[in-house]
Amino acid sequence: MATVTLSPKFQVVVPQDVRDSMRLKPGQKFQVFHEDGQILFVPVVPMKQARGFARGIDTTCFATRETACERGRFQCLAGVLRRKQ
Repeated sequence: MATVTLSPKFQVVVPQDVRDSMRLKPGQKFQVFHEDGQILFVPVVPMKQARGFARGIDTTCFATRETACERGRFQCLAGVLRRKQ
């Protein structure tokens, strides 16, 4: 783990090993969040690069059995969800 210093201009230099392992490039954009006393830098991923990341995802899943039954697509029989015919 590396330690960095905040400059008088509020800049931080990302250590070389982190830049290399995450393949960061000069001028790359980040989203910055703060949670529980921590600062998070999340690289912004261009849409072209993100294309297809959800390929093959099952879009028929529901959060709970109750939700599935309420939407009328499934029957709840003996604790098992069955797709309606």
